[in-house]
Amino acid sequence: MKSLVRYKIVGLITICLAPVFVLAYAFAWENPCQNKAVHFQSIPHDKESTIILEAERVVSVNGDTFTYSLGKEIITITADSFASLRFIKDVKDKRCSAHETVILVPERKSPFNKNFKAKRPQ
Repeated sequence: MKSLVRYKIVGLITICLAPVFVLAYAFAWENPCQNKAVHFQSIPHDKESTIILEAERVVSVNGDTFTYSLGKEIITITADSFASLRFIKDVKDKRCSAHETVILVPERKSPFNKNFKAKRPQ
């Protein structure tokens, strides 16, 4: 009797948690074009800088935000322009040659900042 109750509880928990895992997988997308061995790229963390986004550096995409590898560190970039949104679409479409020039604007003025917004260059 106890084992039957235990199986029912485990089954109920599994049914309740399954949609959570499916949603997490559906919204966080891994990049098949990602190149693990990219050359080191340096950007200032406390001021604006112009950068060419490359599809092979994108680690994962979640909505309009993506994680981007600079070689030795990983930063988070939020698309804030049509060009950066088009770049995300190209990466999701598995276009490994996609690239886009944007201005990275730090979310806070700190040398330890890891979050940026991608704006259109002037």
